[in-house]
Amino acid sequence: MKEFMLLFRNLAPVEAYSSSPEEMQAIIPEWQKWIRDVVEDGRFVSTAPLDREGKFITNETITDGPYAEVKEVLVGYLTVKAANIEEAVKIGQGCPILRDGNGSVEVRQVADFEV
Repeated sequence: MKEFMLLFRNLAPVEAYSSSPEEMQAIIPEWQKWIRDVVEDGRFVSTAPLDREGKFITNETITDGPYAEVKEVLVGYLTVKAANIEEAVKIGQGCPILRDGNGSVEVRQVADFEV
């Protein structure tokens, strides 16, 4: 099995990044069920939400983020085990972030890196 990282992005404007308590109460059970299914299938490696605040680093500057000009915000990830990218995509298609059209899932294989 290979490892794949599913990156969750919120496509809503930055000012709409935070959900209301009511919206969170509605969506949390969906996320819990989806992740529980991944765990029960034996494909779970790790997951975590990302905090809204962050820094953006270039060679010359360090600035605060997220940014008004950014069209999407990276909000979390799930790392899974799958035989191939198609299988990882199938897992990603069940992600609750896709349900309202304001989110996306990017699937990337974790590369083998030997020093």
